[in-house]
Amino acid sequence: MISTRDALTSSSSDSAVRWLRSRLGDPTAEDLAAAADSLEAETVGHLEATGSASLSSLFDRWPEVLGEPALLDTVLDVAVEWFVRERGVDRDDALRRLRDANPGLSAQLELCRVLSDAIGVSCSTAAQPKDDVLTLPAEIGPPLTSGGRRYELRQLLGRGSQGRVYLAVDRVLSDQDRPAWVAVKLARVSSAAAAQRLIDEAAKARRVEHHNVVRVLDADVTGANHTHLVTEYIEGGTLERLRCGASDRQAVNTAVEALASVCRGVQAIHSQGLVHCDLKPTNVLLTGHGVPKVADFGLSVRRWSASAVSEPALAGGNLAFMSPEQFRHPDRPPAPPGDVYALGGLLLWVLTGRGPNGATGSEVAARLTRGDSKAIEADLAGIVDDDLRAIARRALADKTADRYASADALAADLERWLEHEPLPWRSVSLWRRGRLFARREPMLTAVAGVAVLVVLGTGIVGGLLVARAERRRVEATAQTATAQVATDRAIADKRIAEAEARANEARATGQTQSVNAARIMLKAMVGDVSEQWLPMMTALETLIGPTILVAPGGEAANVWSERVAVGGRLIEKLEARSGGMTVESAAWRACVAYWKVRLNDPAGGRELALSTARLWTERGWPTTDPLFKKLSLIEALAEFTGDTAGAPPERAEALRTKIRTIAGELRGEYQEDPLSKFALHRIEPDTAGSKKSPATGR
Repeated sequence: MISTRDALTSSSSDSAVRWLRSRLGDPTAEDLAAAADSLEAETVGHLEATGSASLSSLFDRWPEVLGEPALLDTVLDVAVEWFVRERGVDRDDALRRLRDANPGLSAQLELCRVLSDAIGVSCSTAAQPKDDVLTLPAEIGPPLTSGGRRYELRQLLGRGSQGRVYLAVDRVLSDQDRPAWVAVKLARVSSAAAAQRLIDEAAKARRVEHHNVVRVLDADVTGANHTHLVTEYIEGGTLERLRCGASDRQAVNTAVEALASVCRGVQAIHSQGLVHCDLKPTNVLLTGHGVPKVADFGLSVRRWSASAVSEPALAGGNLAFMSPEQFRHPDRPPAPPGDVYALGGLLLWVLTGRGPNGATGSEVAARLTRGDSKAIEADLAGIVDDDLRAIARRALADKTADRYASADALAADLERWLEHEPLPWRSVSLWRRGRLFARREPMLTAVAGVAVLVVLGTGIVGGLLVARAERRRVEATAQTATAQVATDRAIADKRIAEAEARANEARATGQTQSVNAARIMLKAMVGDVSEQWLPMMTALETLIGPTILVAPGGEAANVWSERVAVGGRLIEKLEARSGGMTVESAAWRACVAYWKVRLNDPAGGRELALSTARLWTERGWPTTDPLFKKLSLIEALAEFTGDTAGAPPERAEALRTKIRTIAGELRGEYQEDPLSKFALHRIEPDTAGSKKSPATGR
């Protein structure tokens, strides 16, 4: 985030500085108030950077200060306060140091000393000093019948726009053992009329009752050109706590949920005829439970109706989050689209760390004055999700007509994003809608996918059964027609060939559909869904048979490859969760090793089977277990598949004997064990040297 001070002081040639200086040619009280805020931060930054009491380099950057008594008083007051607070000296010593380092300011520093003495005498009365740090505890507010005043200021919380914020106790609402904490903001204004206008606006702000808006409790005139505003005290920090990387899905969800709530709170402010005008990260507070609340609007809100006001509007708005129209037309009444722009800026900032108007003063001035769509797009590129990026782009549109019509509309789209729903104003592809649905209903998607595979598998099995029955019928007809002439025999043969062709075509079509469905399932499903699909697919093959994923053209091999990848991720997750290999992960290791052998990767299958067997024996598990026997069978099958081509005949025969022995043992425990059947098929002498499909072994 960048502040107004950052935007105005990035360099002496900065265009934003020239803009403010051009306005200071005939400064109003509001101009001076805005400049004073920037000067306070600039003065503190200068003193912290140099540690010196000399202010000459500060005046080199701000020569107007020397000609404007109000601004000069601000610089000297802040400098004295800084030496008292940071160096632990008294005010007289601080004034002496400044006088020695800046001999040309002796008269102004003497006046500062006199004012400080006056402030020290009157700090606990109703008329508060113009903005100096009070001697705490201090009292403020209406007098009580029991003596003293209603609010006791205990701690300085920080500087806000137009004043300072203190932690205070409300003596009227406090119990003896439980103080009622509130936040009290002391603000300076240009005149008594402006102070009264602020009180009127605060009275309207009190009607805003929303759980995402800090409640305004009280407001009154403290003294000449000063007011105080009392709000509920929020102690959980600011929106800065939620800033995250755009790729951290969980943190992004939390931040977007909070910003949707902020939008609802801003809409509640708009519904009361008010505009915030100064939305920024530090003006969004978080409760201890993480609930966001819009703050600091009691002094910055303004009417957006066409009716004119006699006093000029308050100078306000942080340049880092100010809307283009608010910057280009400061005399026009503010409107809700300006707040919508700032909300879009908060979304961009919380996800990328960049403000909507740039990171330097020159960038801020260029974007607010002329607009810079390329730079904005470069910032938006830091948002990974396409829909979320589109939401931020619309909220930050240069023209108000292109933005969201209200803060509620922006909140609705953020909530749609959280619910994985498509944005109604965007053209969404069928593939994108499918992915969003899979995120909303992962289990339903998995069940539907398995149902599709079951239907396809049933169709394949049914087609095979029909083809087999047809062939038997034709063969029976041919047998009964042996007495017929050769012509009749030819007709029968032709019918058999046609029936086989139809059966092969039905089988190939069904297999291709099942493979394509499986590949779509693997690609469309994300996260745990694909891992849930794997055991479902394995169970389906157990019921229907391994031919469900057999297809021409190498498509089956692709599905087996994707299966190996999914199985590998599942093994990693299981073993990461348990801290090592378990019986369940050992079973999946055996599956993956078997699949690698079927994929013509016998070396990979053998290595995985051997490492699993070694871990099995290290844990002292029984080697008579059927799963351990399967590992031995896979290792032997992998060695036979990979090494028998150039191995001596004796070695190949020894491996065949080993495979037959283990398969025989397993057959006693698993009558139709697919691994044993596959292994025995592979070692048959008439097919061992033939080419086999990676997925089928045929």
